[in-house]
Amino acid sequence: MHLDNECFHSSIACRSDSLEPKLVVKLVNVKPSTRMGEPTQFVLQCSLAETDLEWFVERRYSEFRELLKILHAFFLHRGGGARSQCFGCAWFAQTLRNYWLPRRHLLCSRSTNVINQRRAELHQLVLILASHTFSAVPKCISCAKTIFPIIRDFFLRVS
Repeated sequence: MHLDNECFHSSIACRSDSLEPKLVVKLVNVKPSTRMGEPTQFVLQCSLAETDLEWFVERRYSEFRELLKILHAFFLHRGGGARSQCFGCAWFAQTLRNYWLPRRHLLCSRSTNVINQRRAELHQLVLILASHTFSAVPKCISCAKTIFPIIRDFFLRVS
């Protein structure tokens, strides 16, 4: 595998269907808070590809921020656990390198503009996470045993 600052190349050959996610995740709804102090919930629709199995998970914006913080620590910081020679780690690190969520808003987090901006960014993040985590793209033991169970549980468990 060749890795530089701009892109990476691998000699691993993947069938085109191996890149399709096995779990399809979409951000389908936003439940704005009705009372002060109650968080806005972002509703994720999760379904197993080529089956009728489907479920919904509600997450707060702060939960997405915390997950992204964990991913940045693992993939982008020295000693975080990611391996540069792993195709999966290199792809994910490259994808996450310039990905940040919008800042937090203390007083206007329930405004329509803030919610819409968050919805758009979170939808992109969900697509990135699902397409990598739940595809058959080769992953090393380091990322397969540590970081991907965290992402899997984020989409499977109710908080």
